[in-house]
Amino acid sequence: MRRLLIFIAIAMLALPAFSGTAYDFRSATTGIRKTTMSGHIEVEGKNLRMNVVEGDGKLFRNGAIVLSKDGGKTLVVTSPSDKTFYEVNLNDLLGGAGAMLKSLGDLVKITFDNQKVAVRDAGAGETIEGYPTRKSLLDASYDMNVITGGQKMSTHMSMKTESWTTDRIAADAMNWFQTTGVRTGIDGIDKLIEAQSRATKGGFPLKQVTTVTVDRGGQKMVSTTMATVTNIATRPIAAKEFAMPAGYRKVPSPLDRMMAGRP
Repeated sequence: MRRLLIFIAIAMLALPAFSGTAYDFRSATTGIRKTTMSGHIEVEGKNLRMNVVEGDGKLFRNGAIVLSKDGGKTLVVTSPSDKTFYEVNLNDLLGGAGAMLKSLGDLVKITFDNQKVAVRDAGAGETIEGYPTRKSLLDASYDMNVITGGQKMSTHMSMKTESWTTDRIAADAMNWFQTTGVRTGIDGIDKLIEAQSRATKGGFPLKQVTTVTVDRGGQKMVSTTMATVTNIATRPIAAKEFAMPAGYRKVPSPLDRMMAGRP
């Protein structure tokens, strides 16, 4: 779930209708799993368009064009190569994680214990893309305990995030997964989302470096993700950029296929 949140590097912007914002994004993860996602985003009001250059190979493939009319909560992922599209509702997706855990009943019990979250203002940050920034630090950790068949397995999770934000771009431009409106239904994960929102409060994140450490029985696995925003431009964006192209055929999303037990 955490990794999914990092992959999905989608932003929304609430600006006057006569002005839009365009920028390039890149999110690169090293360590346990190496993944890069990059592309170009255009936003105007609640409208969003994302041209995927490098995708995660699962939910977003190379060359996909992602459209949204509600600030990124509902995504229409189009594939120009075969003229197909599928829809993904992010609130349903994340909220379904909590529902899935509850549906397991007594078969598997998962708890998130010893939760600790601290956010600290680190003062003035470096200038990025010509914008002055303020740096903040987030430290969060919890223990995930899984009990099944009478046996307990514990995993300690810790996350450290450095954020460089600017107040020269509307705060509403923050990535959707950093807003307090998104909920998974999993208490431990929701607290991390809320903490990320506090870490970037009052500004738009131009750069974030997140290190996640997973400690299972003394065996540690570490991954680091760097997310950056570049080539920022404020300009009017034509309505046709956000329009769904004609003649595309709807297909099940990768998530639908996974839930149905398909490859």
